[in-house]
Amino acid sequence: MDATLLVRQIGAKVRERRLAHGLTQRELAKRARVSERLVRDLETGVAMGIGIEKLVGILDVLDIGLVLEGEDGFGASPVDDGSAYTALLEQAMSSWDGIDGGV
Repeated sequence: MDATLLVRQIGAKVRERRLAHGLTQRELAKRARVSERLVRDLETGVAMGIGIEKLVGILDVLDIGLVLEGEDGFGASPVDDGSAYTALLEQAMSSWDGIDGGV
């Protein structure tokens, strides 16, 4: 997926949820501990260099989860303890017919 398109899609969802929560960009930024400019840039699709920690902080405030998907059919849903990678790995391992019938 094109990174620019992805940032625009995330930004549109952030704006939609921010408004649904009745928050201003300034209020969201304060709660997420990021700059108001970063929130504005994300919502307008120009925050190409946003770090994952800042993005997750914004998404957490708005109760937005991330879902990881791969072209190989494996995916991981959001997990409460933040271990999406572990969930993805467990899914991959459970469907693997390796030596001795699996792991």
